[in-house]
Amino acid sequence: MDGVVFAKAIGTGTLTLIVAIVYLYRFENYSRGVFVIYAALLMLLLCGSRASFRLIGEYARRRRPGVRLIIYGAGEAGSLVLRELLGHPVEQFRMVGFIDDDPATWNLRLQGYPVLGGERKLLETIDAGKVDTVVVGSLHPDPEQRVRLERACRENEVRLMKFTFRLDKLDTASS
Repeated sequence: MDGVVFAKAIGTGTLTLIVAIVYLYRFENYSRGVFVIYAALLMLLLCGSRASFRLIGEYARRRRPGVRLIIYGAGEAGSLVLRELLGHPVEQFRMVGFIDDDPATWNLRLQGYPVLGGERKLLETIDAGKVDTVVVGSLHPDPEQRVRLERACRENEVRLMKFTFRLDKLDTASS
């Protein structure tokens, strides 16, 4: 979206510059290619500076110390869990990746984080000590998988949590 705004501003500015030069100097002794190069360089530098700030911020956020986190479920619920937990004011989480049972999602990225694999990969990661917290983000986990996951987390002292989605009715009775 920033690129569209930058392109409009650069295009308007370059056209204004051309009109001013035509009006003042009748476009004598000016190369038309200079304006194209000027606009392209300006676009490159503006987008590059904007991207560099975002990249540096993302790099710093991923490298900060915190509780290593894996989210079980790489769907819409997993995305919501990620947004909520990474913005958590009390505890700092450092996202390791997602786990999903659908092989079609493996080795893909969700919001910039990898989908590492399925349940077997999660159990291997827990046994290797590469995670501190597992959050189950799927709405209906398989009971047998839950038992295996609870046992692996208990044996390796990994915190297992479930993110719940609820709508509560607020009764606003007027007095």
